[in-house]
Amino acid sequence: MKILLKDVISESPGCKDLLCSYFFKTILFWLSEELPTSMWKKDNLIPCFMKCVKRLIYCVEQSMCPHYFIPENNLFENKIIGHGRRKLLETLYILIDYGWQCIFFSANISMVSLICTVQFKVDLFLNNIQKIIKSKVTFPRAMCPNVKLIDFVGSLQIVFASQTQKLRSLLLLNMTQTGLIEAQMVLLSGLQSNHNIYKRYKQCLCNLLLSTYHDAATGWLMLVSLFYKNKQYNKALCVLSYLLQKITREKLYFGANLSHIHRELFRFKTFRKRGIIRTLRILFLPSVIFYKKDYLIPNEIKTGATDLNPAMITPVIYLHFLTFLCHYHLHNIGNYQESLSDLRLTIESVMIMLTNL
Repeated sequence: MKILLKDVISESPGCKDLLCSYFFKTILFWLSEELPTSMWKKDNLIPCFMKCVKRLIYCVEQSMCPHYFIPENNLFENKIIGHGRRKLLETLYILIDYGWQCIFFSANISMVSLICTVQFKVDLFLNNIQKIIKSKVTFPRAMCPNVKLIDFVGSLQIVFASQTQKLRSLLLLNMTQTGLIEAQMVLLSGLQSNHNIYKRYKQCLCNLLLSTYHDAATGWLMLVSLFYKNKQYNKALCVLSYLLQKITREKLYFGANLSHIHRELFRFKTFRKRGIIRTLRILFLPSVIFYKKDYLIPNEIKTGATDLNPAMITPVIYLHFLTFLCHYHLHNIGNYQESLSDLRLTIESVMIMLTNL
């Protein structure tokens, strides 16, 4: 923390002499009371460091840093205010965006061997990817049956108000995933006028196009489902031919282990520069989910889904199944026989993969 203060924060324009090491010691004292003793060990150096940085940001945001021995005394009173506070927060927000690696802005720390640093970053990136695809964060959840349409304007305001790029990315992912669920709930037939059906179709199409931001294929597959349900088989096949290039064997599934191919891919700096969220958008394939009141389910699929237990299909299987259905309805005999064979082989390979998880 002292290195961060002396070599980084104090060197930032408008931040010199705003903070002193005693403030950092005070934050450390308070955290030492809040966290268990077992937390303070060498293995937890980085998490402890990040907790201190985040607490510092909170104190600056509130212009409040209680003295450890005399809590009624605010060390930031009449000091961290006005223009200086704004400049300090700008600097701290930039540093927190870099995570623990912000310490490398120090000229003294950055003299560490570049090779060791790069290798450490690669290993950290790989470990983070592995943790995420095995965590429940990526596991499909049931949707509340009374879900309401999201307010996209309000949601965008929240996204743009977010202070870090990582948080903005997560909020956008959540927003587009919600849009995907809403598209599946739009009724496209029934006792409605042609005008209303067309209006709902455009609404559904808009939400599905937004959802293509979410991951490598799910939004696109649901777009194909929309075309298929509306008997636009040639449009569906155009998107499916595009997806055949995206849903390839190096893609990641929920619970999968990183293969040698993945580890070699992530050694390229281009992936690490994209960050974890954008990398997962390109490489991660969550299951296609169908809900009980899902109007995009092809009539040929009987899901047995309920409000609390949606049906899930592996994306690559669903892709080949839709390809077969489109060729079948277009009477492309040779093509639908070939796609049926591809579907059978795909199911067999997926079953083998799932048994190895």
